[in-house]
Amino acid sequence: MAISIEKEELLDQLQEIGAESLVKKYRRNLLSSRLLVDLYTEHPGKDVLLFLSLYPTAPGHILQSISENYDDPTLLSALAKNPRCPPSILIKTAKEGNEHVREALASNRLQNQRISEILVRDPSLHVRIALAKNPAILSRFQVLLTQDPEPAVRVALAGVSKLNEEIVLTLEDDTSPVVRNTLYTTGRIPPQLRQYWADSDSEEKQTLLLVRKKLTDQELKSLCKSPHPAVQKSALLRHTPSECELLHWAESENNSDRQAIANRQDLPVSIQHILAGDPLLDVRTALASNPAIDSEVASCVAASNDPEPCCALAENPAIPTSVKTELCLHENRDVQLRMLYRDDITDDLLEILINETGNFNIIEHMGSRGQTCANINPTLLPAILAHPRPSVRAVGAGANTIGLAQSNTIARDPIVSVRKTLAKNPAISPVTLEKLSRDWNPEVAELAKKRLKSHEQKSKSKPEEPTLGARIVQFFSE
Repeated sequence: MAISIEKEELLDQLQEIGAESLVKKYRRNLLSSRLLVDLYTEHPGKDVLLFLSLYPTAPGHILQSISENYDDPTLLSALAKNPRCPPSILIKTAKEGNEHVREALASNRLQNQRISEILVRDPSLHVRIALAKNPAILSRFQVLLTQDPEPAVRVALAGVSKLNEEIVLTLEDDTSPVVRNTLYTTGRIPPQLRQYWADSDSEEKQTLLLVRKKLTDQELKSLCKSPHPAVQKSALLRHTPSECELLHWAESENNSDRQAIANRQDLPVSIQHILAGDPLLDVRTALASNPAIDSEVASCVAASNDPEPCCALAENPAIPTSVKTELCLHENRDVQLRMLYRDDITDDLLEILINETGNFNIIEHMGSRGQTCANINPTLLPAILAHPRPSVRAVGAGANTIGLAQSNTIARDPIVSVRKTLAKNPAISPVTLEKLSRDWNPEVAELAKKRLKSHEQKSKSKPEEPTLGARIVQFFSE
């Protein structure tokens, strides 16, 4: 039933909100035909004409009159989408309208077969793309569009809903990778075909299927069993397998199955133990680098004579202190070196690396990193302090086990950085500091002077020891 509204009020609303918004406002609360005729005859302005061209219940003779008396592309495009527009006008538009108007007509879901037959062979790429995107056209026209020479048309078709299986299978074999990509990643495909892709051994289909935001549990389970490691890994990141599934993969004869789950952070300890003894090195190494590795499993790996997994474990930021200690004592020097480069290396672990491994290469790397260690074994110091590389001598200069003769020798070292490290060492004597305070380098001399001054202040504040006589008198007085 038509609503009652004054013509002037409708014109005011048109001026205020525009033609398209006014159409939406009265799409359900329909305006009377009499009012629409009056608008056309009495107020044929551009806004009124656009409103009437868009309005879905505008009388056919008004639409006919607009098409015959006006050549404005905006009005004609609006007419091309209007469900009340006479078919004769639409057919004429399909044959003679400009490109913009034909494109609007191609997107009209109420077009008849005669119009589709014309537009499917339209010389304009944009018109054919608009037609391919229209889900309302008959499947026989979609079949013709699958043979369109322009990939852009076939891409538009691949993203349409309600494609039948024949068309999907045709696009699946399309020569253009862009068309196939669109079909697999965004196409609205029947569920049984998507499952078919997930079950296939095609890396392209499975990889592109994983681009979709939503996949069914069954599709993900199939993709997790893919023979392609990259597909399998991506699918496992999106699927939460049960413990039974994880056990199945851990005991699989397929190497990629076991490798795919080794770095999962939800692995039960029992399955971690299985993977720790896996015959494939890549599986054991992946498990060792897993930040969620169990401490007991990590201890077993650290105690093994398995260099590559132990190197991976040494770079794992989540291992406990006991495992770090075990790795510092590992017989493989690459493992020891990786422990040195950990961000959380402590003085206790450094002492193990220096004093108990016999790996002098550790000290050389410490020097290159500017690291020092206080408690260096005194038996190692002669070789360290006599080393030709200044950075290594600096490591020894910072040790609190350095003797007086050694510190006096280093105080004459030709390299400033070595003497500066010695001047910072809290274990050197005032005698050595006195020598360094006269150093030719101002920084070394100033640093030694500050240390000497601090040492003197501490000596003054320390109470003097009583003489023997004073201690005897104090004893008897008590």
